[in-house]
Amino acid sequence: MTCSPLHPSDVMFVTFDGGVIKYSNTALAYPIFINEAAHYNQGVATKVSQ
Repeated sequence: MTCSPLHPSDVMFVTFDGGVIKYSNTALAYPIFINEAAHYNQGVATKVSQ
């Protein structure tokens, strides 16, 4: 498996109306996908790891 790191200002998400949500931290991070249905009540879909 190959993981691509997130760099500051990388686009993380695109909203339904075409807006973008960028990674706002200054540290390099690796996104970890978490099934959004499993964590809906907690509002968690993705975590990042450094």
